[in-house]
Amino acid sequence: MQPARHHLRQATQAHHARVDAAFSLFDLADTAAYGRFLSAHARVLLPLEAALAGDATFASMPSAASRLRSQALKDDLDALRLPLPHDPPPTLPADREGVAGICYVLEGSRLGGRVLARRVAAAPGPLPAAFLRHGEDQPLWPTFLAWLESLTWTPAGLARAAAAASATFDGFLTAAQQTRTP
Repeated sequence: MQPARHHLRQATQAHHARVDAAFSLFDLADTAAYGRFLSAHARVLLPLEAALAGDATFASMPSAASRLRSQALKDDLDALRLPLPHDPPPTLPADREGVAGICYVLEGSRLGGRVLARRVAAAPGPLPAAFLRHGEDQPLWPTFLAWLESLTWTPAGLARAAAAASATFDGFLTAAQQTRTP
């Protein structure tokens, strides 16, 4: 059986591409568009992380608490004087595989944030980027991958992880589409 990360990458490739395309439409050099970009992320990330913070599977991940980016996102929204969205927390999957699938998306988005942080830094005016830079000085992706691969996987478990990851991508896609225009 192939490593879980390869299975998740293949199973969610189309979802990931749609999310990347939707978020690429935000002009990160424009303060208002950047604010909408952050607000779209907040609609999904804040309730997801609130739910994950109390989850035993999430807590089993190395440096679990330091992976949470909600405060950095809230700080950036506050710096832009934008309100916090109040989307209800989702019901997390009842199994560790589903939670691992959600975490796969969230941890992967941190990698993309590093690239986007450079674009924000090149904007004509100063824009807050704590959310995009979160964890850049920590080995969070390699330790996540080690944790992911340390789990015992079955074909059904991989399918549940892929379904949860796809649903998470879909949540981000919906938020991007609904938030992109004023």
